[in-house]
Amino acid sequence: MKIPVLILNYKRAHNIQHYIIPSLLQNTLVSKIIIAHGLKDTVFGIDSLEDGEIKQVDNILHIGNFSENANYRCFRRWNLIQTLKKSGMLTEECILVQDDDYFFREGEIEKIVCAYKEKKGTLISGHVGRRIVNNTYTYFQKIESCDVVIGRSIFGNIQKICDAVEDIHRLNIHPNILFEDDIIISFFTSNKKFNNTHYSLRLSIQELPSNDAVCMQTGHLARRNRTVQYLSKRFHNIIHSLKPFTLFKHHSWNNMHRL
Repeated sequence: MKIPVLILNYKRAHNIQHYIIPSLLQNTLVSKIIIAHGLKDTVFGIDSLEDGEIKQVDNILHIGNFSENANYRCFRRWNLIQTLKKSGMLTEECILVQDDDYFFREGEIEKIVCAYKEKKGTLISGHVGRRIVNNTYTYFQKIESCDVVIGRSIFGNIQKICDAVEDIHRLNIHPNILFEDDIIISFFTSNKKFNNTHYSLRLSIQELPSNDAVCMQTGHLARRNRTVQYLSKRFHNIIHSLKPFTLFKHHSWNNMHRL
């Protein structure tokens, strides 16, 4: 199995250019590397790139993804997979999406592919997953079967991802919810349920500088929980708790961003 690897470039171009790409180029499993550039100021590897433009240098695709970054943040990677699939530029069965603050050590990506072939889960991650407990997103780390695969690395079937993206846009999911993209894609590839159908591994990685990490930003956990509770409420996938949906009780969409 040959796999494309998709990376969002935002503010850590040095990591991607000097560490991640060289590592991936040494892996015979990797068919192509897709760099979705979110800021014009951090584009690398080519002379110029316009929004929506695609330029190929050897087996690296550079894509101008500026407006998508402004509108969707990290969810833009799932939109891009759908766009590339529809255009015929993604013909492989599966894809690996990874963040820009680490790279897998030699032989580790192969373990992800192996877990997929063994049907361990719908989506596979090389990082520990998360559980939804009492209708709440938790930092409880879950190896093997999990409810949510963390966005640092997600591997899955391209068509299944595209079907989920189609469903998400058809249902007009609120943009504030889409920003928690790993929770969203975990939910919609599990038939709109948090039902322990994904699979996580604790693989060996080399950490890289992670300035502006989303998980360190103020309000991160609250945003994660709003997403879980929104999905559970809207799609009636209620995991019993004493006070479900408390975050929604006294707040409208207009002031959600202030919580």
